This record gives sequence, structure tokens and C-alpha cells, in this order.
Amino acid sequence: MPRSVRLHRLATAALAAVVATGLVATAGLTLGASAAGAADTCAQKPRPAGKVLQGYWESWDNSSVHPGLGYIPIDDARQRQHGYNVLMAAFPVILPDGTVRWADGMDTGVDVPTPAQMCAAKAQGHTILMSIGGANASIDLSSAAVADRFVATIVPILKANNFDGIDIDIEAGLTGSGSIGTLSTSQANLMRIIDGVLAQMPAGFGLTMAPETAYVTGGSVVYGSIWGSYLPIIKKYADNGRLWWLNMQYYNGSMYDCAGNSYAAGTVAGVVAQTRCLDAGLTVQGTTIRVPFDKQVPGLPAQVGAGGGYMSPALVSQAWSQLGGAPKGLMTWSINWDGSKGWTFGDNVRSLIGGTVPTQTPTLTPTPTPTPTSTPTATPTPTPTPTTPSGTWAAYKAYKVGDVVTYGGTRYSCRQAHTSLPGWEPPNVLALWLPA
Repeated sequence: MPRSVRLHRLATAALAAVVATGLVATAGLTLGASAAGAADTCAQKPRPAGKVLQGYWESWDNSSVHPGLGYIPIDDARQRQHGYNVLMAAFPVILPDGTVRWADGMDTGVDVPTPAQMCAAKAQGHTILMSIGGANASIDLSSAAVADRFVATIVPILKANNFDGIDIDIEAGLTGSGSIGTLSTSQANLMRIIDGVLAQMPAGFGLTMAPETAYVTGGSVVYGSIWGSYLPIIKKYADNGRLWWLNMQYYNGSMYDCAGNSYAAGTVAGVVAQTRCLDAGLTVQGTTIRVPFDKQVPGLPAQVGAGGGYMSPALVSQAWSQLGGAPKGLMTWSINWDGSKGWTFGDNVRSLIGGTVPTQTPTLTPTPTPTPTSTPTATPTPTPTPTTPSGTWAAYKAYKVGDVVTYGGTRYSCRQAHTSLPGWEPPNVLALWLPA
């Protein structure tokens, strides 16, 4: 989640061939607390009425990255015990023609839940959505035929596996036309996908979105290319009532508020400014996009290493307090990351949304007031001036704006300061890198 942090999603043609004979998972581990004997079908849940703690559940074994906790079944009782009441199942494989795969073996180490495990998890109090995309699961948004194939193949999976909604986490291929009143082909096809799924699922089927900040509030600086490209889509479904909430990723680099001020990720000021900005409404080219607090679930990394901009429980609590507890809840990448380091994110947020405030308030260094940035007028996408080349791209390395790296024979220029992680290779995360 960048979630560009979608690690080890290596959907190759060979792997796709292994699962080409079936669309729906029929087997999986039954290690959860209550899957044995559970029903294979259960009712679709409506939008949760109260506050939510939403976490991404990894369908593959990522213990090499967060060794404290690798794969866990979706009905593992610890998730609910540590406050999680909304699970995002990450991620199905999407083939080049748009075909969706959700089955054991669809990717390295994947073990998808059975329908009975899904029902067992829902009986524990979870609402479960399927998350579409991630950093390495792209879809060709230039093709209406691909969009239609996607809808035709995902709907049976959603129905057979008792999902309550879908989460749109597409992080590549979506661009704006430069005029917010005119949809680009990619924007129109993403709406085609969403409309197609919602039309075929029962009433009340859930919809959430998890864009990076560049795709949303980045539109306050300039609208075009990736900058603000989610805005027309968010507006449509927020205004028509179908959007459950926006779980924007408040990490993976600096971000802008509605006034074009820049904030570093991982700061209380940044979280507060972004959230208030969307509640008040962001106006771009005369069009206002408003996402009220009750439809905002800001996304933060669960632990150090899960993503850039990690915030300690004390900082998360301070941001929540400054917002008056108004947002619908908080989201994190990922549940598995959180469990690998003691569930500190979940436990803290559970206390916040449950009304229990920590008894001790830490003394914190005030966040410096951001300096307003000017609105670029020459080109639709701000391009930093390259500095001294930094060699071959590598994971776990700090990069600053303007650094130039080589990856796969192509030179890339860093557009947002960040510390790289596996899965954030330059061609996969264009919010961080541009071809130089």
C-alpha cells in the first residue's frame, strides 16, 4: 500500500498459465480460528456504521520482508483482537487482456482464502473488500475491451468469495487530460470498470479508493498527467453516494494541500492539512471536489519499513486529536507488517477510535510551517532538475529530488524524496521517478 509497497507481485505469463483453468479459489489453508465447518456463503455487509480501522491483508508469504509475521489466514483472530474491522484482500493478478485471477498459485507464495474462511472472518466482525491494483498489478486503462474483460472476470470472483466491496488501488496508467471537465481515456475506462462492477453486484456493494497523494491533492499544484488524475473519479462517486470512503496514502514522499503548500510525509501537520483540505473541498479549474471527514480514512504505514513517512503511535494520536477524531477511521499498509512488530499501530488506533485516549501526552517538537509553493505554468507535470547521477537504483536507499539512477538500462530522475523499498523500482512507481 504505494502503497507502492506492494511487494513480490510477480505476475508472469508462466504463473498465469498455471491458474488459467479457473477463476475462483476453491482451496486454501484452514488455519483460522473458526473456518472449520463454516458456511460457504454469507450475507454481503453494508458500509460500517461506526469508525473503522482498515488494514491490507497480504495473500502471500512476505516473511522475508517482515519476518516477525508472514502469511496468516484471513480469519486469524488476532486481527480483530488488535482492532481491525475492515480487511482489504491484496491483490488479485490481472493478465494483459484484463482477466482477473484469484486462486492459489496465481503468484509467488499466494494462498487465497476459501469462501468458508471469508464467512468465518466476517462472522468475527470484519468487512472484507478486494483491493485491485497495487504497485505491480497494473491494468491497461487505454482499452475499453480490457476494462470489459476485467469486469466480466472479477464479478464472479467477488460473488463466489463473499466480498463486501472493492478497493481501487490502481497506481499506474491513470492520467488526466489537462482539463478537469474532460475525461481522459484512462479516466473514462476506470469509471467504466467501477460502473460495470457496481451494476452487477447487489445494492450497497462497497467502493473505496486508495490513491497516492499526487493523484489527488497534487492537482492543487497542476492538473494533468498523474497530478490530480483521481479527482474526477472521486468526485463522481462521492457526489452520487457510492463511495464508502477515500483511503488516500499519506506516504511515499512529500505531498500538497489545497493551497499548494508542500509537506513532508510522516508529519502531523501534513496529515492534518491534507485531511482538512479534502473536507473543505479542493477547487481545480473551477470544479470543487469535496470528501467530508466521514468519507476519509487516511492511510499510514503500520511500522518502520512498511512505507515512507512512518509515524509513531504518539504522532498518530496527535494527528487524530488535532482532527477532533472526525475522520471515518484510519487505514494502514499492512496488517502483516503491524503484526510483525507487536501490533502497535492497531492497538493505538483501536484505543483512539474506541474513545480511549492515552493518559500521557508526549512532548513533541512543533512541525515547521510549510512554505507555499508556486503554481507551475509551463508544463503539466513538474519535473525536477537532475543533479549528480546516483548510480544504479537500489532498495533501502534514501533518494532526494533530482537524483538520477539507472534501472533496466533506462535513466530515471527522482521526483519525490523517499527511501526506496523492494517493489518501488522506478518503472513501477512513476509518482516517485520519471524517465530522465
